[in-house]
Amino acid sequence: MALLHQVNMPDTQQPVRIRIGMHTGDVVSGLIGSKLPKFSIFGDAMNTASRMESTGELAGLVRCGGSNE
Repeated sequence: MALLHQVNMPDTQQPVRIRIGMHTGDVVSGLIGSKLPKFSIFGDAMNTASRMESTGELAGLVRCGGSNE
């Protein structure tokens, strides 16, 4: 996280700002597609972590839920 202040966005030259959400639980993963396969993760834990990341107001914080606190 300390290195983020040294990295700038290429289009705005502003420091990189990130938000991270982590949650533990059951997930299912797999490759989706045949022409251009992509790895995807599905499950309640993934959805919860995604919501934690997207609703975080402050950049530079790691939001944790489940048993990984």
